[in-house]
Amino acid sequence: MSAATVPIKPEMSGFWRDFQWELENRIREANAVAGQMIWQVVIHGETSLSISRLDCPDDRMDCVFDPDKPLLVCTSGPGIPGACFAFEWKSGEPGILCRGSVEFTLTEALGLVLDELVWPDE
Repeated sequence: MSAATVPIKPEMSGFWRDFQWELENRIREANAVAGQMIWQVVIHGETSLSISRLDCPDDRMDCVFDPDKPLLVCTSGPGIPGACFAFEWKSGEPGILCRGSVEFTLTEALGLVLDELVWPDE
């Protein structure tokens, strides 16, 4: 017996859609500045994706949104040592994420995740 897929609530799917849109735009912009395809975004399902280097797929961040918590977790692939970012989405405030007691806009949170791809040792 397989588990049924439960669709996420519209406000939460809106958050995830905004995250994906912003991420894809940032990756497209980074590739344009580089003048070549360096990064790609791969969608794995309704609430998960990966950002990876085309020439080294282990250099990646895997992001999953758990609408039940609601929690966005981005963890590094094997090519990046031990990065993990967990952000709680504040459902009453679109685009606001918390990491511990610190609030981030969606853009700021995404910047932390993408910086880990570009400068993993810093």
